[in-house]
Amino acid sequence: MVKVVLSSSRDPSVRVRQFLNELEQSIPNTVKINRGRMSLDDLVIKAMEIGAKYIFYVMTKKGNPLAIKFIEIQEDSYRWLPIIIKLIGVKLIVDMPIRRIVKKKAKSAVIVMFDYHEIADIFSQIFQLTIIQTRDLESLKDKYDTLIVVRPIYNRPEFTGEIQFIDGHDFGPIGPIIRIAKIYYVTGKERSLSPDIKELLGE
Repeated sequence: MVKVVLSSSRDPSVRVRQFLNELEQSIPNTVKINRGRMSLDDLVIKAMEIGAKYIFYVMTKKGNPLAIKFIEIQEDSYRWLPIIIKLIGVKLIVDMPIRRIVKKKAKSAVIVMFDYHEIADIFSQIFQLTIIQTRDLESLKDKYDTLIVVRPIYNRPEFTGEIQFIDGHDFGPIGPIIRIAKIYYVTGKERSLSPDIKELLGE
């Protein structure tokens, strides 16, 4: 199975660390690495040492997740994938009006699409997970530890989609809710000219 490292820009806040903790618990074959003051090259070397294929990289702003980017690790090098997922907000389990403690790391997961959204394809590629298109979650009960539910949002112009991490056994929350503002596919030209994504291109 492909391993994915979960990390962030330098010196993440408590909230960003909790975001990564919840993702690590709910997505199989993921390993969180606290970056601290580590350089990007050192982070990649650590990921190489544990045999990771990708780094799921969270950019932050004012202590909150701002965007998600991906680093592909090759045999003796790495590259940024030309994808930036800009976030409009994240709701953690600790923000939800319930008391729930997730003690056991998920060993299996599936991506569930209510309707098509491109984020499902991106997550499927990175985490090597199957996509199932259905609204009938009951039909998946007890088949997977985590249901990563992706649904497009049609009536809210400020964001286009939402990802929920749901326990596949009792359908309670097992991870955060991620709201997506926009997905950018970044070419060299866009990197140099687009002011909309300038703040998203740092490390």
